[in-house]
Amino acid sequence: MPPQTKGTTFRDNEEEEELQIEEPVPMSPLISLLHLRHTYASQYVDESKREEAKAKILKEAYDHNMAPYLRFICESFAWSLEESKMQEMDAVNAKKLEELDARLKDAQENLGDVEVRESLLAKCEHFARIGDLQECLNFNMECSGKTLAAGPKLDLCFQRILLGIAFSDNEIAANGVR
Repeated sequence: MPPQTKGTTFRDNEEEEELQIEEPVPMSPLISLLHLRHTYASQYVDESKREEAKAKILKEAYDHNMAPYLRFICESFAWSLEESKMQEMDAVNAKKLEELDARLKDAQENLGDVEVRESLLAKCEHFARIGDLQECLNFNMECSGKTLAAGPKLDLCFQRILLGIAFSDNEIAANGVR
């Protein structure tokens, strides 16, 4: 039988069926950035690919206000920081953090444990998205303490593993499963 693609029909026992192929799961931005980091640092990459990787890293960081991640990258590769842009990103992140703190406070005062956990998870995901490793790990562990179900606990473990891999920290990745 020929390979099937999305929306392709084929005959099977005189009936036509449409084969649905699932879309691939999008890659984590931190893993994409890890790939770009390795491309930039590779000795087997020519200068044009290295500059292309740097441009993509900077674009992703600027587009998503990833100030903590950008500080990590600039320190790793001795790149210069654009302080005005960093302050702008920090201000956006501080505003988002205020919203998340208000949501958490409301959940703690007026709602139940599930809503508190969801608020903690939202903060954890925010810190993961902007590349703040330590804050993300702190909220991940706090959220894990409030999580009872096995599935969500595994999600938090997988997030710790992903963070360890994304930041090339084997200890964090290994501790993610403990």
